[in-house]
Amino acid sequence: MTNSERDVVAALEQMIAQRVGDKRYDFWFARNTKLTWEDDQLVVGVPNHFFQEWLQNTFASAVRAAASEVLGRPMTVRFVIDPELFRAARHAQAEVEAAKIVSQLKTTGSASAARSGEAAQQAATATLAPLAPSRRLCRRRVQSRRPRLGSQRCRGPRADG
Repeated sequence: MTNSERDVVAALEQMIAQRVGDKRYDFWFARNTKLTWEDDQLVVGVPNHFFQEWLQNTFASAVRAAASEVLGRPMTVRFVIDPELFRAARHAQAEVEAAKIVSQLKTTGSASAARSGEAAQQAATATLAPLAPSRRLCRRRVQSRRPRLGSQRCRGPRADG
């Protein structure tokens, strides 16, 4: 990003803060957005779907007006999930989870485990990892006694026994 682009981003940030208020800007925009533009479109990068919907529904008109004023032409505004902001938010979430685990370990008396940041980080990562899909339990067919074809066979444990 060039110095002139940084100046434009700083002016955009200042104008958005002026329009939505400093406290709201600090809470919703300051560390949670990334501003870029192409032709007549301002792209606001956000960390997740929640921010995307909330900012679009709550602040789109203020951001559009600020962009038009700073850039000197009518602008459309698009809110998109930015991969860098997404990863940063996930990392921050993992750190919070690790801190919770360390706190729980300290209160349960496991001081040596609590001192180990690595163990807490691994536990937080395991907590955030998506759960593996569980196997479906097979149920006997009561209505039909015809034999099953290979693709219809159930390979998991039986529900009835």
